[in-house]
Amino acid sequence: MPVSEPHLLPALAARLQQQIRDEGGRAERIVQAGGVIRMLRPANLDGVESVVISYVIPAPDARALHIVNSTVPHAAQVRGDQRVVDLLAFAAWVKEPGR
Repeated sequence: MPVSEPHLLPALAARLQQQIRDEGGRAERIVQAGGVIRMLRPANLDGVESVVISYVIPAPDARALHIVNSTVPHAAQVRGDQRVVDLLAFAAWVKEPGR
C-alpha cells in the first residue's frame, strides 16, 4: 500500500538501521542494489543463538519500504544470508491491478 508521505521513507530506514545497531547488530546500505539495506541482528530463539537477517527494499516508485526477514541459527548465518540474496535476485515487482 502506498504511503502518504514518501519523503519520510529515508528517515524511517535510518531509524531501522539505528535500532539494529543499538541491539548489537549490523546494518549497511547496498548502494549498487538501489539503496537496499541489509541488517543482521542477534537473537536467542528457544535457547538457540540465532541471527535475524533483514533486507529493507525501497519500492521502485519510492513510495514504500518492503522488509524481507529470515531467522537462522548463528552457525548457518552465511548460508541463510545467501539464500535470501538468491530469493531477492529472482524477485519481480508486480503492479497491483488498478494502481
